[in-house]
Amino acid sequence: MSCSMFTETMLYRFSDSVKRLSLFDSSLSYYFDSASNFALTASYKFGRDENTAERSKIWIVGLSPKF
Repeated sequence: MSCSMFTETMLYRFSDSVKRLSLFDSSLSYYFDSASNFALTASYKFGRDENTAERSKIWIVGLSPKF
């Protein structure tokens, strides 16, 4: 079983040097067993943060247990 999520955020600013903020965030989880107790999750984030306007490009891979 797998689960995926995608988010695209677009904001426009009227002041500062950066006028347009765009942030793409996605994640994909693959569950190893039928009870969904363990998952391998990969996440990707690209764009400018809406709070700080800093550019980011982040990959995250993690193992998630449920107990």
